[in-house]
Amino acid sequence: MSRKNGMFNCQHISDEGKAGQWEMKYLQLTESNLIVKENADDHIVRSTIHLCDIVYVERESKSKTLSLDKQSNTIENLDDSTNTGHVSVELSDSQESILIHIKTRYKSEWKIEMESEETYEEWYNIFKRHQGVMREIDINPPPPRRNRKPKYTFKTFYENRELLGERWMLFAFIAYTIILVILFSVLWTKYVLPEKNIVEIESQCFIHSADAVYVYKRNYDLEILVTYQLENGQFLTNLMYQYCSGNGCPDFMDDNYKVGTTVTCHYDEADPNYVFFDLSQMVRKRYTITFGICGGLLGPWLIVVLVIGFLSRKKIAQMFKDSCCPDDDD
Repeated sequence: MSRKNGMFNCQHISDEGKAGQWEMKYLQLTESNLIVKENADDHIVRSTIHLCDIVYVERESKSKTLSLDKQSNTIENLDDSTNTGHVSVELSDSQESILIHIKTRYKSEWKIEMESEETYEEWYNIFKRHQGVMREIDINPPPPRRNRKPKYTFKTFYENRELLGERWMLFAFIAYTIILVILFSVLWTKYVLPEKNIVEIESQCFIHSADAVYVYKRNYDLEILVTYQLENGQFLTNLMYQYCSGNGCPDFMDDNYKVGTTVTCHYDEADPNYVFFDLSQMVRKRYTITFGICGGLLGPWLIVVLVIGFLSRKKIAQMFKDSCCPDDDD
């Protein structure tokens, strides 16, 4: 009679192809698993083979040889009263045992000796009924993935700010940066460039009066009333505002712009009423105001960037690397 559980002579072959010894194991076959124990009273399951993981089932045979010294039964030196000598006798059994050979998708193998043809047929049919299919990933498994740290991208940084309750700080920093950029752009395009891009027309200015107005340390606004002639022959009289800075002010005005004298000057081609002696001084004044305002606002922004950059430089470097240079393996 066939049976689905009991002690069976088994051999296990590892996934590396190393064959173990033949041992008696207690096997229990169900419709889903093959359970391996040391004996019937063993409460520890030594191995569980899911039938759907079995991808190969075949019959094999193994010769049984009964012997006293593993190969032969030899009886030597039989003496009797009439004859002295030795006789060698070899006993052998040519009977073949039935083996069922199974392989799993994990490349491990089992060889189980069946006690009868009926038992083999029953086990074979159960294995075949639940036999799995060998997938391409089982035949050619992909190489193991490298153990790598999780990616730290801009998205990760943003999500961490939400978890730590720091999102408002991120929004405030972004808003401050945008305001700073807009302010500098407006001052540069509307305040510096119009002065810097003036087309100068040379003329001669007659100085009626000259006064120096103190602005701050070593900086003066020179207010000079002059009359000058345009290219079309028209004469204009306007108050010139000339910026002066340095140790030579306002003595420079007294030495170079004396009342009652005529001095070479320039006026704006687009606006003839705007007259000046030295345009570079006026441009430098606007540079000073623009960079003074933006530089004062840039200071706190730069401190925040440097402090955060120094304390979190490794995280920031990883964030830019993972965000801008993704791996091809992903």
